[in-house]
Amino acid sequence: MTLFYRWLLCWLLLSPSSSAIAADELPLGPMPISLKHLPVPEVPGLLDGPDPIVVDKTAAIALGKALFWDANVGSDGMACASCHFHAGADRRIKNQMAPSGQSGPIDQDFSGFAANRTLGIDDFPLHRRQDPLQELSPVVLDSDVVIGSAGTFGGEYRGVDLDDSGIEDCQRTVDEIFHVGPYGTRRVTSRNAPSVINSVFNHRNFWDGRANHIFNGSSPWGDRDPDAGVWVMNKEGTVSKQRLHLLNASLASLATSPPLNTNEMSCSQRSLPDIGRKLLHRRPLARQKVHWNDSVLGRWSPSRPGKLLPGLETTYEALIKKAFNRKFWSYEGAGEFGGPLKGQAYRQIEANFAMFFGLAIQLYESTLISDESPFDNSRRDANNVPVDLSESELRGLTQFRLNLCSHCHLGPNFTSASVNANAALAKARPEVFGEPGNKISTTTNVVNRIPVFARNKAMLVFSDTGFASTGVAKEAADIGLGGVDVFGTPLSFSEQYFQYLAGNDTGVKDDAVRQVRACDFQAPFAINFEPPYIATSLFTVADGIRPIRANLSA
Repeated sequence: MTLFYRWLLCWLLLSPSSSAIAADELPLGPMPISLKHLPVPEVPGLLDGPDPIVVDKTAAIALGKALFWDANVGSDGMACASCHFHAGADRRIKNQMAPSGQSGPIDQDFSGFAANRTLGIDDFPLHRRQDPLQELSPVVLDSDVVIGSAGTFGGEYRGVDLDDSGIEDCQRTVDEIFHVGPYGTRRVTSRNAPSVINSVFNHRNFWDGRANHIFNGSSPWGDRDPDAGVWVMNKEGTVSKQRLHLLNASLASLATSPPLNTNEMSCSQRSLPDIGRKLLHRRPLARQKVHWNDSVLGRWSPSRPGKLLPGLETTYEALIKKAFNRKFWSYEGAGEFGGPLKGQAYRQIEANFAMFFGLAIQLYESTLISDESPFDNSRRDANNVPVDLSESELRGLTQFRLNLCSHCHLGPNFTSASVNANAALAKARPEVFGEPGNKISTTTNVVNRIPVFARNKAMLVFSDTGFASTGVAKEAADIGLGGVDVFGTPLSFSEQYFQYLAGNDTGVKDDAVRQVRACDFQAPFAINFEPPYIATSLFTVADGIRPIRANLSA
C-alpha cells in the first residue's frame, strides 16, 4: 500500500465530514485474484537435482498424510490432526481453556477457569467493553483465560511397547492445573492451533514465527541450531552427520515441534528418533479406519465398499524407503547415532526420523490449498470482477476493497506472510498488489518499515513482514514475535536487523536478515535530499547520506 493512501485512509476515518463522502469517491484497494495463481514456493534440492532427498513424491505425500492423522504419533493418542481436524483448525469445545497467556505469569485466580469444562456462547468475548464499537469504552470483562487446544496428559517418558500399544509408558502425576478432583485431564495449549490450510505459502509458521523458513532436518530452528544435521551414508559405506539447509521449508520446521511438546502431544524427554523407533515396524493408522477411496491413502487401504478396515497394507519403514533417497536410511549399523534414554542404540533410519517426518508432513500439507471456492471458480468480466458470485458476496467484496482491507490482507492468500509467493506473483500480476500503473516492489524482504496509526497518533515502525499485533489480547500475556528462541536469539527479524545495522554480525542468526534491501522499504529509511518538511526517513543528506551507484532493480 502506498504511503499516500495510508495517510488518506487515516484522514478519512478521523475527519468529521468523512461520513458525507460517497463510497464511489473513495480509493479502492486492488481486486483480489484466485489462489490458483499463487505459486507454491519451491524447495531446492528436495525433489530436483542429481541427488534429490525425496525420490518418490507420491509415496512421501502418503507418508505425510498417514503421520499427520495417526494417533500413534502422540504419547497418549494425540495426532497432529487432533488440533487440525476441522478446516485445518480446531473446533472442539470441551477442555479447550487454559489460564493466562503464553508469556505472562499464570493468574492463580484463573479468572473463572475450570479444567475440562465445555465452552458456551456466554464465554465470549473474553475481553468486553461496555460499548463494543468504541475503542475507549470502559472495560467490563478482561479475562486471562486462553481458548487453546486440548493435548496430552503429560508425564515423563519411559518407553513404549514396540509391538502393540500406542499409549506410551510415562511416569504420570495429576497436573496441578489440569485436573478435576483427583483425576488428571488433558493439558491445554496457551495458544489456539492455527489452520494448516494454505500454510505452505507462509515464509515462517507458528504465531511467533519460530518455525524457521530453513529446515535443518532436526528441529524448528533452522541455521540457529548448532547441533542440527542429518546422518548420511557415504560411498565408502560409512556415515557422517551433515548440515541440512532447505529453503522454503517452514512447514517441515514446524512439524518437528508438536510431537515433542509436553502440552500438545508428548511426554517429556521423548525424541523424534524415539517416535521413529515406535512407528517404523507398525502399519500406518493401525487403529484408525481408512476409506478405500481416500485420494491419497486409498491405494494402500485394505478397506472395500461396505467394509471399512483399519490401517494400511504397508509399514512406515517401507514408505520411508520408497519415498526417500537411500543414503538417508540404508546404513544398517547401530551405535553411530547415540541411543534412547533406555534401550539399544538407534539405527540410521531412526536417527533421521525428524527429517522424514518433517518433509513428509510438508509435502502433504502443501496439497491443502483452498483454491476451489466460488470466488476461485467464478468467471471474470473485462474489469476482472467475478460475475458468478451472489449479490451479497459482491457487496462484501466491494466493502473489502473500499475499506482497503486488501492492503494488509494482500494477495490471493490475503496475507503478507506469503513473502516469496507474493514476490513471485508480483512480477507477473502487479495489479494484484496495488493500483494500476503503480510500480510494485517484488521484494522478498523479511523486514519492512511501515506507517501505522494507533490512538490518534501516526508513526513509522520497523516490522517483520507478515506479523502484526492485533490488539485482541493484552500484549504482556503473549509477546509472540517479541520473544526469544531456546538459544536466547530474538525471534524477530527486525530485532536482528538492528544488530546488522550496528555492525554486530554475531547478533544476526538468520541470513535472510542480511539480504534485506532498505530501498524496498514502504517508508523510506534514508533519502538523498533534505526535504522542506519533517522527514519520515531516519537519515537525510544532513546525516551524510551519499548516492551509491548500484543495480537497484527489483
